[in-house]
Amino acid sequence: MNSLDADLVAGWTAKQRRQASLAVFRDSSDLSFAVPAVPARALPPLYPDAPPVYREELNELHFEGLEVVAGLDISFRDGSGDEGIAVLAVLSFPSLKLLRTLSRRVSLSSTPYIHSFLSFRESDIYISLLDELRATGGPEVQVLFVDGNGRWHPREAGSAVAVGVKSGLPTVGIAKEYHPLHPSSSSSSADPATNSALPAPFPSNYLSSQKSMRKACHALLQHRGDWFGLRPPEPGGDASPRPSANSSAASQRRDDYWGAALLSSPSRSARNPIIVSPGHRLSLQTCVKLALACTGEGKVPEPVRQADLVGRELVRQTWPKETAVNEHKA
Repeated sequence: MNSLDADLVAGWTAKQRRQASLAVFRDSSDLSFAVPAVPARALPPLYPDAPPVYREELNELHFEGLEVVAGLDISFRDGSGDEGIAVLAVLSFPSLKLLRTLSRRVSLSSTPYIHSFLSFRESDIYISLLDELRATGGPEVQVLFVDGNGRWHPREAGSAVAVGVKSGLPTVGIAKEYHPLHPSSSSSSADPATNSALPAPFPSNYLSSQKSMRKACHALLQHRGDWFGLRPPEPGGDASPRPSANSSAASQRRDDYWGAALLSSPSRSARNPIIVSPGHRLSLQTCVKLALACTGEGKVPEPVRQADLVGRELVRQTWPKETAVNEHKA
């Protein structure tokens, strides 16, 4: 890394820590809707070293007063990630009918891609779409889903946190893939052969890689609505808890989860989860409930899914020849 990049990273790191200190990772008292009071049910443990698994009651996901939700996503022209279409999709709740979309062709080439600093490429684009929505008559968004992590981030400041803090909206981060914050471990996985009742091997180092997390999810998550929390890294180093304005001593404990692996798909054959984490003004538990309540056909909540579908179609229309070539290569 050259000195210019080092200075940029230092500045961005300071900004992310500032954003994390401003983010509220609990349910705000002034939410415009009521949060379901029914807690998730703790399931009997399958493995001694596994995290607790919880199951949401799907028929209790009622958010009184919630009428409008929205999702943000960027679909890219090609694998470079430099050009694409940003989309804001606005949906009714609980019907999840598409009410309105706003889109914008974007170029991100002027902002370098650096791992864990994606928000500096995306968040201002997303804010501009929200500003356009407000300037053109709404409707007013009550909950915002962002394609990307929120608190589950080395500095508790993923894209959903940046957008939430800048917009002031209750925000949920939705990641389609797990991004590990913990260092790789050489410890071996638990061997289920000693107990034939165990459905799958459970890796003791499940937080350290995508592969281990996938195995853990296959072993622990059996039904739609099952989830387990993702604990933060140990204190020390860059990926460690940062004191924030809304934090108490309890919020720095190991069991204060930064995110959750959630089995959200209605398909009975679904095995892979989404990663849910709070962005702003919502607790992790409420984010999990909202993600489930807003999931329709696929595993991704419908606001983000619709933004993705609209963006992909606009990419095909904007760059038809290149899209055809890329699809042929795939």
